[in-house]
Amino acid sequence: MINYLAGYPEYKEDSLINPEGALINYRNDLLLASDWTQGVDAPLSDAEKAAYATYRQELRDLPAQEGFPYVDIPQYVAPE
Repeated sequence: MINYLAGYPEYKEDSLINPEGALINYRNDLLLASDWTQGVDAPLSDAEKAAYATYRQELRDLPAQEGFPYVDIPQYVAPE
């Protein structure tokens, strides 16, 4: 069994007991950390805001992926 949260000490113990809950908590933290990107006054270009919006949607869709919680965690990809 692969533990995708093993590299994140704050989630390690919980991920062994309740991997679904641990991954959802981690996903929620990532969403919270990127909330600022969607504000009207965020210092980002339209392309950057769109990239963050896509990333945040991928995070929201994470629990619906086949194999959850043993899925790859989306990463933000900056526009070129």
